[in-house]
Amino acid sequence: MRAISLAVGLILVGPLAAQACPTLGSPMAMQIVTEADFGDQGARFPVVAGGDVYLGNCGYPGGYTITQPDFSFDMRGVYGPIQVSVDSPGCDTLLLINGPDGSWYYDDDSSGDLMPWVEVVASDGLLDVWVGTYGGEYCDATLILY
Repeated sequence: MRAISLAVGLILVGPLAAQACPTLGSPMAMQIVTEADFGDQGARFPVVAGGDVYLGNCGYPGGYTITQPDFSFDMRGVYGPIQVSVDSPGCDTLLLINGPDGSWYYDDDSSGDLMPWVEVVASDGLLDVWVGTYGGEYCDATLILY
């Protein structure tokens, strides 16, 4: 009887313990970004920040995102450092980024006022970006690439 109870307990707990973490993969609409797209104000993309994946269970300091990237940019002819930030007044946002070279970046408040800021080494390839929130709420935000 004890072995059966343990097996049932593992079946019920198993899905909770195997929580998803952010994974690479293109979202429904991949966007192509070139050097010409940046302009004086940077390239700006509206997004709903937040998600139900707790990054603290995935090796990061905390915050919430969705599983798939919010954006998957095909970087063409963009080389060297680019700055990635979020604008969302009144919302504590964060960035999780996988760069074209495979490097991972995480930031919560480096830009000040609860806004993240990351400098990424850009090259030809995919730049996957998750825009999350630290407390788990959802809010309107703007992703900015300079």
